[in-house]
Amino acid sequence: MKRIIIAFLIILLLLPFHAFTAAPSSVEEAVRLANEEIESQYGMPDYYDISKVNKAMWEKYGALVYGSPHGDKKGNDQRYIGYTPDGVPFGSPTFPRDAWTGGTRGVSPHGLVEAFQ
Repeated sequence: MKRIIIAFLIILLLLPFHAFTAAPSSVEEAVRLANEEIESQYGMPDYYDISKVNKAMWEKYGALVYGSPHGDKKGNDQRYIGYTPDGVPFGSPTFPRDAWTGGTRGVSPHGLVEAFQ
């Protein structure tokens, strides 16, 4: 009985590793996978148009965006790396965060109450 339980636990531990898939190897594969997921979840076919996706931003950040980097510039980084298919600016993951000029003492920029010091 002990062996059966141990074997069962080992199988359970190994199962989650099969749930992960490899990252897309190309922008074309990423667009295909993203479109399949969005269509299955939201019923929106062909959300991304491969001819509009900025391939350089895919290679640099792994992000499917349209257009070019724009907005404020700090060093070599711009605030946005492009747009979503809906036209919403897509933030750069490397652009420095804005300083919190908040309102209330003891509240972080995320709205969490911090301990008083």
